[in-house]
Amino acid sequence: MTHILLVEDNPTVLSNLRKMLESEGFTVSATTNGREGITSAQQIPPDLIVCDIMMPDVNGYEVLTTLRQQTTTATVPFIFLTAKSERRDFRQGMELGADDFLTKPFTRDELLEAVRAQLDKQKTLDEHYRQQVTELRGNLAQSLPHRLLFPTIQIMGMAMGLEQRGAQMLSEEVVDTGQQMKAAAKTLHNMIKKFLTYSELEAIASNPERILALRQERTTFARIEVATVCRDIARQNDRERDLQVEVADATLAISDNYLECLVRELVENAFAYSPFGRSVTVTGTTEATTEGDRFHLVVQDLGHGMSSTRLAFLDKHQSFEQKLQDQGSAGLGLPIVRRLTELHGGALQLASTPYEGTTVEVWLPVAPD
Repeated sequence: MTHILLVEDNPTVLSNLRKMLESEGFTVSATTNGREGITSAQQIPPDLIVCDIMMPDVNGYEVLTTLRQQTTTATVPFIFLTAKSERRDFRQGMELGADDFLTKPFTRDELLEAVRAQLDKQKTLDEHYRQQVTELRGNLAQSLPHRLLFPTIQIMGMAMGLEQRGAQMLSEEVVDTGQQMKAAAKTLHNMIKKFLTYSELEAIASNPERILALRQERTTFARIEVATVCRDIARQNDRERDLQVEVADATLAISDNYLECLVRELVENAFAYSPFGRSVTVTGTTEATTEGDRFHLVVQDLGHGMSSTRLAFLDKHQSFEQKLQDQGSAGLGLPIVRRLTELHGGALQLASTPYEGTTVEVWLPVAPD
């Protein structure tokens, strides 16, 4: 059944709204203030939200702004109830992402017409999104073989060389060939792993229930997890002296595996695109925000940096095809980090200056006590 969330501080209006909607077969949740409305929507994302504007403490504009920043509620249709009819109120609401307005007093027919219009529009958008997901998966299937072709050819060529003239090769040549095959196999493994991870995250993004389950996961000792991953990467690159880590402890609302994945992508990229002897700094602190405590992770390198054009190319609206075709600095690493951050209700910010370095900042929710 279609689930509608009501956010209205007037008990009489709230009761009338609930009766009208329930009589039409809708499942209705009712909250009496903006803060409760936000919490309810985050816990069980509704199919549509009807919200008053003028409320004490947290008003309707603040409710809309908060929910539009959350992955699970970003596209939920939002109808404002208002006693005002001034043009500036409509403009402000539309700029924030409201879908429709109902000016009090309104009739039953006006309410139902607005609700059904938004539900029909959302149904069309959902169908379009499902088609896009199907297309993305097709692009993934088409692109994967081409991306894997080069390391596969490397391995096959070296294996054929061993087969054909292994008996005549010096032991040092055999060892060298084995090391090259191992490196190519590692590249192949990492590429497959990234594709599978990104595909998995895209599947989760289209399923609100899986997103909610994802946010119930916990990393109890974030300091240990982050520091361990950073030192492992530094050791693999023979750059222990270049690494600086200072991370405060916290319990985060993300699984150990996904936190490791996020940190690994960022730190590997920092080492890959900064020269030997230049520092890579990783810090992590807990900060209080209006949305609760957030773990602020910063990865900074003093490497090549990127131009503003390159940064724009890596913007979150970059197409999936571009991500697959990009053989440059970030590849699928940054899209994976961005999607992980979004799915966990966090935020990502990227800043870079050519020849000076790059700073990536991630904010992740701290798990409630």
